[in-house]
Amino acid sequence: MNALLIYPQFPETYWSFKHALSIEGKCAAQPPLGLMTIAAMLRDSWRKRLIDTNVERLKDADLAWADVMLVSGMQVQQEHLASIIERCRVRGLRTVVGGPIANSMSAVEFKADHVVIGEAEDLIATWYAIWS
Repeated sequence: MNALLIYPQFPETYWSFKHALSIEGKCAAQPPLGLMTIAAMLRDSWRKRLIDTNVERLKDADLAWADVMLVSGMQVQQEHLASIIERCRVRGLRTVVGGPIANSMSAVEFKADHVVIGEAEDLIATWYAIWS
């Protein structure tokens, strides 16, 4: 199983620190710690690739490589998250949404195959049963 974990872009706001980041020599203010945690919890036999779209571009080759796409984000990232899901759906790629945004929006709004509400640490065993 090839799992592509994608972190959506933050729009330019005061809190994105876009101009301050360059002074510090950084590309992003907030690393995708939630997705990195999920990657560590996935089976060792799965191949995983993490793309933080705040620091690198999501390429068609990345989507072609994947069997499943997992995306997590916050409400402020909603617009880019939705465009990522749509891009995956057009390709027929299975989509999973989780993280803070999954708790703040209706599952219907995402148009994803799966929406994970709650903490992955509590749900991962059930999730494995679905994907086995």
